[in-house]
Amino acid sequence: MQTTTLRRAGIAAVATAALVAPLAQATGAEQPTGARAPAVGETGRSIIHGQVVDSRTGRALDDVEVTALRVTKREQVVAATDLSYASPDNEIEHGYFAMHVTAGTYEVVLTRAGYRPSRVEVVKGKRDRAGLGTPVELVALARPTVELGTTAGKGGLTVRAGSRVELLAQLSAKGGSIPTGPVQVSLEQPNKGTAAATDLRRSDRGRFVAELGRVRTPGRYDVVVDYAGDDAHRATSSTFTLRVVKKKG
Repeated sequence: MQTTTLRRAGIAAVATAALVAPLAQATGAEQPTGARAPAVGETGRSIIHGQVVDSRTGRALDDVEVTALRVTKREQVVAATDLSYASPDNEIEHGYFAMHVTAGTYEVVLTRAGYRPSRVEVVKGKRDRAGLGTPVELVALARPTVELGTTAGKGGLTVRAGSRVELLAQLSAKGGSIPTGPVQVSLEQPNKGTAAATDLRRSDRGRFVAELGRVRTPGRYDVVVDYAGDDAHRATSSTFTLRVVKKKG
């Protein structure tokens, strides 16, 4: 994670994570209104406030968890928290956050599912109510693509009734990054289901062979691949159709 330091009353900076959704963008979020954060505050208190946006699209993000950690020589203590939200009264339509704090040095941590966490160091003086200036940017994690086929490599997702179902799941991402972490392949049948799971390592190159037993009744069955995500890739779920055909003869 990259940490950016902001000094009091007006020096603007953007903290952009150097690592990993989403998930989908926040519903209804609008384009950012600009670098200015409104001068709101509570008499006698300092305030840490600003806006969070998606680094690629510039779209404002609601539901970002914002935590201000008070930094001392000995420790870091949670001083205040907020969840970014729509605040038209403060002239920021979406992605706004505000936390009342006492004077001191803070590390502001911003997290949202599907994005890399970001950290911003802020030094606040007494009654310092200036915003962070430039919106804080969050970088969306890569969404892996999932391919699924039989290990036989012929006929796509088709097997003979009564034969063993052995499927090969291949996860990949743009830029050649390798997804790691928990993945599960589930075969859904009437009144029952089977599943196989593993914890992908880099040496697996995103490949997982799932042994799902036998299906004796011809028909079409759903196969679901659930990937939990890692520090560089967001969670994803993909559904495929397995075709089970009659035995020969």
